Amino acid sequence: MNITFHRAIKCSPYEAVFGFKAHREVAAPAILANEQEDSHEIAENVKEIPDTINLEQQAKRQKICENQQHYNAKMKKQTQQSKKMTFKVDDLVAIKIHKADKVSNLHANMLIAKILEIYSTTNYFKVVTQYGIIKDR
Repeated sequence: MNITFHRAIKCSPYEAVFGFKAHREVAAPAILANEQEDSHEIAENVKEIPDTINLEQQAKRQKICENQQHYNAKMKKQTQQSKKMTFKVDDLVAIKIHKADKVSNLHANMLIAKILEIYSTTNYFKVVTQYGIIKDR
């Protein structure tokens, strides 16, 4: 059961499904022995739940659905925003070097380069660094 707080629905998934917070209790052996007797009492109490609780649960679920839709719309808008970088010839760029490609941990994580040419069909760049020219594959 997932009882961690969910930012989009503003409650835990357990609370969203069942309408109340989960109890964090540790079952003692005496409680486990009485579990069968208590299950009959619980079943009778569930039948006696007034309709107002069901209306409250429906209202809460509606609010959760609205929160989830708002969060989804926000995430969709955020991903649709143009985050594409536009570079021009002669721009200086930093190229991140993956740790698998590094010889030692003492080497820099970034490689400074200057754009020499932009290949418009593949959106690759020809750059020059202090070590030489890097072309597209």
